[in-house]
Amino acid sequence: ESGDNSLSYTVVHFPSNAAAYLEYKLTFPETRTPDKTSLNFAEVELPGVLIPPEPSVSPTASPSSSPTKSPSASPSISPTANPTADLPDDGSLVTNILEGSLTTSLNCANTPKGWRSFDKTTDKYWCDRTGMQNVITGIIFTPTHGQLTIPKALRLYTANGCKNCDPQFFVLEGRANAMLPWEEIASNELPGVGDGLDRNSLGLPISSTYASGDSTHVFSEVHFHTHSSSYLEYKISFVLRGPDSNKFGYAELEIPGMLLPPA
Repeated sequence: ESGDNSLSYTVVHFPSNAAAYLEYKLTFPETRTPDKTSLNFAEVELPGVLIPPEPSVSPTASPSSSPTKSPSASPSISPTANPTADLPDDGSLVTNILEGSLTTSLNCANTPKGWRSFDKTTDKYWCDRTGMQNVITGIIFTPTHGQLTIPKALRLYTANGCKNCDPQFFVLEGRANAMLPWEEIASNELPGVGDGLDRNSLGLPISSTYASGDSTHVFSEVHFHTHSSSYLEYKISFVLRGPDSNKFGYAELEIPGMLLPPA
């Protein structure tokens, strides 16, 4: 029921699991420091129930003299509120599936520098919406690697000014090729934007991973725990915190996810 309290350890429980297995594979997608070249630990324990062998064809002549222990006084806790979809074994987890994409900005009076959406710095992407406040703005991303990806979250780092220019609501869509219609992946409000998030200074490097954003900067994040479908292209539409604002912008847009091998 417990680890050795005289030693340091971390534990995760599986209260809702009741399935039985013979073999197990334990994968560590990432170490605490992603650029480390080694992985180590002192001990791995999987506490559990050992299922007895199948009964013999001929049952014993007399029943066991020791009855089963009393059942637990309290049921196991409820399963997690955010079940996570299984991902393929042959993919690679990446910080930003948008990196290196060709971009098409939607409903902007200027020609935005789309590459600033994924340049790993707080240099700002901005769109001039003068005279276009009544239409939804957004961006289409077409990765040049030609490989399908699975989006698992969306992170948006705030720009250096104009809180009303922050995207507050988003719709993320994807398609496997340019001939197919767009499919909605997720739509939601970016947490904290409505209250007004703090600003990021210009020109600073962003160091994030698949598992977590750069905690030295300000960002908002939404996870797609149950999503497992793959796409090639992505379209993101935004509604701003200040709908009448004549521009919108952000410092960086990350979609952590899985890069699948070439077909």
